[in-house]
Amino acid sequence: MKRVLFVLLMLGCVFSAFSQERKPVIGLDTVKFIADNNDSKTAAGKLESYLSAALVKSNRFTVVSRNAGDVDSLMQENLTQLGSLAQLKGLDFLLTAKIVDFTKDVKTVNVLGLGGSAQELVTIGLELKFLDVNDGRIVIQENIRETFEGDKAVATVAGSGTQAATDIIAIAMESLANKLTVKIVETVYPTLVLSVSDGIVTIPNVGFSVGELINVYKQGEEIIDPYTHQSLGKSEELVAVVAIGEVSGRVAKAVVPSGSKFKAYKDATIEAGYVCRRSGDSLSNAQIKRLEKQMK
Repeated sequence: MKRVLFVLLMLGCVFSAFSQERKPVIGLDTVKFIADNNDSKTAAGKLESYLSAALVKSNRFTVVSRNAGDVDSLMQENLTQLGSLAQLKGLDFLLTAKIVDFTKDVKTVNVLGLGGSAQELVTIGLELKFLDVNDGRIVIQENIRETFEGDKAVATVAGSGTQAATDIIAIAMESLANKLTVKIVETVYPTLVLSVSDGIVTIPNVGFSVGELINVYKQGEEIIDPYTHQSLGKSEELVAVVAIGEVSGRVAKAVVPSGSKFKAYKDATIEAGYVCRRSGDSLSNAQIKRLEKQMK
């Protein structure tokens, strides 16, 4: 009897550990494209591949590729009956992306006596939707438009050939995939303030760089849609902008930078549990030097 109880106890521990390690499952739908040309098709394929790789590399999700069919009809805002999501059973989230615009151009610069330098310009228009399958809520919905450029080829005067061109489509899709992954990770796993001591804010290091500016938010009450009665998340109040001054292993330390631009945040009250999000901006080299003195 004791042996049976011991085995059951061990199995309980195993299953408990397994459940704790379970990662949210993201269904990555086939990336769609509107423009009927080879470049758009290539871009869609590369974006899907890079997105899958970036999400897996984040070590936060289990990613499965699937074609959910008419996803747009599933993701309407009046999705209150989750029965229509039965075909997505086993998923926690569904990610869809559609390339709605793709243009490529070539800019040539001629250098006297040195031949010609050509640059490819690629503009991508992308629609992104990230759905919480459990409650039918659209967590992220964005229209993105970005332009990328890269060297196409360099022709030499002596006719000795050309240098290899960069794969501008691959560069563009990898860049987009990385940015989208950061957005998704920060949405599902918001970075929270761990502690505050003597003006130094300690947060988990999720790939921060020294000088990077971080917005710190205080969360308020939950917002409920008056029609669907679904949660739209919590209200947020920007309380401060801090700069990463030190990165060490799994943690990063930040402080409100000196300078008139950040004066309004000097007396801000930052507490453990506040949400941190990348602002997309960084300090200049001169400001980073001043920041390093603040951190000492």
